[in-house]
Amino acid sequence: MAAPPAAVLAALTTHFVSAAQAILHRGAGSALRSSMLAIANIPREVTRRRHGRAFVSLCVAMISFMALFGLEL
Repeated sequence: MAAPPAAVLAALTTHFVSAAQAILHRGAGSALRSSMLAIANIPREVTRRRHGRAFVSLCVAMISFMALFGLEL
């Protein structure tokens, strides 16, 4: 059986790369939303004197920022 032409391989590669980028951008949107919500939640929890929950929000924000950095956004 003959190998597929280079044009077919290039088209398939382009398709798979664009699908992977779409998945990454979806993940970036959720990481961005979670970091914004976590940052906004920190002062709210501190004023209610729930310092443990504020710390958890800070941890979630840091993880979200690291995910965004890992996705190079």
